Amino acid sequence: MKKLMRKSGDAVTRSPGCASRLSWALGLNPGNASLCAETPEPRISARRILGRIRHSGRIRHSGRIQHLGRIRHLLFAFCPTLILWPIWPWYIRRLQDSPDDLVGLAALAAALFLALRKSGTLKLEGLFTERFSNTLIFLLWFYGLSWLWAPPLIRTALGFLLLAAWWSPRQRLEPVLAGLLLLALPLSASLDFFVGYPLRRLVTQATSIYLHAGGIGATADGATLLWQDQTIAVDAPCSGLGMLWTGFFLFLVLAGLQNMRGLALIRGGAITLAIVFFANVVRAGALFYLEAGIIEGQASMHEDVGLLVFFVAAVLIAFLTTRTAPGYRTRKVMV
Repeated sequence: MKKLMRKSGDAVTRSPGCASRLSWALGLNPGNASLCAETPEPRISARRILGRIRHSGRIRHSGRIQHLGRIRHLLFAFCPTLILWPIWPWYIRRLQDSPDDLVGLAALAAALFLALRKSGTLKLEGLFTERFSNTLIFLLWFYGLSWLWAPPLIRTALGFLLLAAWWSPRQRLEPVLAGLLLLALPLSASLDFFVGYPLRRLVTQATSIYLHAGGIGATADGATLLWQDQTIAVDAPCSGLGMLWTGFFLFLVLAGLQNMRGLALIRGGAITLAIVFFANVVRAGALFYLEAGIIEGQASMHEDVGLLVFFVAAVLIAFLTTRTAPGYRTRKVMV
């Protein structure tokens, strides 16, 4: 009887069906039945089975953790929107009241793009961290206290500075992001009221010197030019605020792409300011020739002259910003 049972047991252990089931349970090759027939039957260890179950559960658990991590980053990304929610209705109303300020949305989008680019990835997970720097905490407190004394424009400016620090990978107030977000403010009406006339007087004085250099004795009187029996006014569009906004927008975008900072950024800003001011003086001088009748032309030439001068100024800003970038000489030598 024992011999019969031993033979039957051998037959069972060597059967292909049992070998297939055993190899499937242990993760072996189920089609290799001859290998199982020649080798003794391995012991089915409960520890091994439990290890495989724990490993599969650990994989599912890690996937769940990654999914929750993405949700956490997305929620943290929308924290500035929740914190700054009182300023958004005022910001939208100002954009609706003043269509000239709609260009600020381009500055807002450019700041977000540069922040995503500096994070090293175009994903929100690589942009936002969960540690608050001292700069961010200070701006949070200052923004909260500004509701006790500051007008809406100042509160919005502080909120945008807070947003610039939040979007920075190190949560520092980077000049490029801060400058672009300040350009996104609806400031056209306020700048025209507070800065427009003084800037027009300055442009008029510089235009008078420019015309004297060309042999025309025009005299500056406030925001007007006196020549012979004619009085030619330098109106609000000739103040150069629009060209100044566009020039600094172009410079800050190029500076962000070139990773400019420190002295290079200050030098580039000063060069941009000088180019824009001189271009505005040249435009005012060219328009003086048209208005005084020294050069005959149609009224539509005013816009053409402005576009031509601005195009030349934009090319100069782009060229000099690229030349003053920190890695320009290194790239030139490598090429």
